[in-house]
Amino acid sequence: QSTGADLSKTGTIDTLIPIVAMKQRLESINSQLMSKSGKLFPDECKSILKALQQNIPRDENDFKRIFDSYSTPVSYKQKFLDQNAFLVYYTKGF
Repeated sequence: QSTGADLSKTGTIDTLIPIVAMKQRLESINSQLMSKSGKLFPDECKSILKALQQNIPRDENDFKRIFDSYSTPVSYKQKFLDQNAFLVYYTKGF
């Protein structure tokens, strides 16, 4: 199922930027949580959840689209080989 990713810029800096932004946001939130020693007030939880929504899509297709835009699409042949690895191994690819 297609996510609607723009494959014309696969592997470029432009398509890597959203992935790096998500990583940085998660690392920032992780450091905030680690400094709290497990004690969070409701207002802090709300601000953390709000920060998560800034760079990380909530919709599954939107989330996958970011990674699909950056990565090289897998060919039909590769999908077949991956899904049938047991048969491919024992038949030596025939």
